[in-house]
Amino acid sequence: MEINKLIIIFDSYKQKKQLLETIILPYRDFLEGYYSTEIRNKKELKGYEVIYIGGEKKILASNEILSNVSFNKYAVSLDTIEEISHKIPEYITTPHKIVLMEVGSIFLLSQRFINNLIKALASDKKAIIFAKKTKEIEFTLKKLDDSLTIELTKKTLKDVKKITDKWLGNLINRMEINE
Repeated sequence: MEINKLIIIFDSYKQKKQLLETIILPYRDFLEGYYSTEIRNKKELKGYEVIYIGGEKKILASNEILSNVSFNKYAVSLDTIEEISHKIPEYITTPHKIVLMEVGSIFLLSQRFINNLIKALASDKKAIIFAKKTKEIEFTLKKLDDSLTIELTKKTLKDVKKITDKWLGNLINRMEINE
C-alpha cells in the first residue's frame, strides 16, 4: 500500500525545528498547511504560535493573551484553531500540494478541527503530520493503514531526515512528471 501520510511523533520542538528547516521547508513550493513553534523570551517559554507555509503567524496559546479557554498555563486562541479548521478542507482538495499539518491536544479543543482532521486522515491526500508525543493521539494515528509513523528524537533525527527527504523527494518527482 502506498504511504499517503508521513506521521512524525515529536517530543522536542528543537528537533522538529531542525527537521522543518533542513528537510521539509525547502520544499515549501510543493506544500500547503501549517505547523506550530514555541514562543520564547530568551529561555522562558511564553506560548506557541502557528506558522502557515506562506509565512503568516498567529498566536495559538500564550500567557500574554486573554481567553476563556486555557491549556496548561496558557490562554488558547480559539480563533486561530477555528481558522485552521476552516482551511483543512481546502488543503485536502488542492491539487499538486502536499499538506503539512500538526495535531496536538490544543488543536483538539475544537470540534470543527476534529471533524475536518478526520476528513483529512480519511482522504488519500499526501500529508506530513506532526504530532506531539501523547499516547491517545499517537495510538490513533498509528492505526491509519496508509501511513508511516516515525518518532523524532535527538537519537533518531538523522534517520528521520533521511526518511522524510526520500518520501518528499519521491512524491515531488512524481508530481513534476505528472504536470
